[in-house]
Amino acid sequence: FIETVKPSTITVMYEIGIIEQILILIAKKHKITINLLQHGIYYDDNLATEENYFSGVLPKISDYFFIWGDSMNTYCKNIGISNSKIKKIGNPAFDNVLNSYSNLKSEYILLAAQAPTDFSLYDLQNSTYTKYLETIKEVCHIAKKLKKKLIIKLHPDPHELDLTEYVKNINSDVEVIKFDNIYSLIQNCELFIAIDVSTTILQAQILKKPVISISVKDYKVGDTNTQIF
Repeated sequence: FIETVKPSTITVMYEIGIIEQILILIAKKHKITINLLQHGIYYDDNLATEENYFSGVLPKISDYFFIWGDSMNTYCKNIGISNSKIKKIGNPAFDNVLNSYSNLKSEYILLAAQAPTDFSLYDLQNSTYTKYLETIKEVCHIAKKLKKKLIIKLHPDPHELDLTEYVKNINSDVEVIKFDNIYSLIQNCELFIAIDVSTTILQAQILKKPVISISVKDYKVGDTNTQIF
């Protein structure tokens, strides 16, 4: 493909994926420029740097790092990434979010719930799962006590833990959604709650929504120092 099409650049979202590693290796042999694209809010305390390189979201091999804005730019400078590698391009996904505040009546609380993953030792601990589920239960109880409608938006990852039955046993009035567009859900909520660090926090902040982040795990990477907070 590369020999036939002869692309001038290849853009990847992280360097660690199997397909990405193959593409990057071939691109280097053909002297093709490699761009690494920031695709989410990352833990950006200095303690997170080793983990970020390991997970491929910082440029070890890429020629350029396309970032969203000043926060990531500051972090990159602090950890010694060359200015010549950094290109601030914004985030196209947020272009339509700015200044698009909803006139609809806000009538529900929205909880963005991303369960513990299967690629972190911290996430695989029983205590982490217990704290996550207890947090979901507590939010359900508080919403019911306040007589507020609660919508829980699951992460779209196909491996995400499905909370539907668990939540229905706590409060049958809670709506659990997996695949709907979270932008419209955030736009029309009166309060946004996120589990730990999530890019959706930034989306809610842009839309001027009050945001609560509930920490259920600590990756030991300066979690609470992340600039999103």
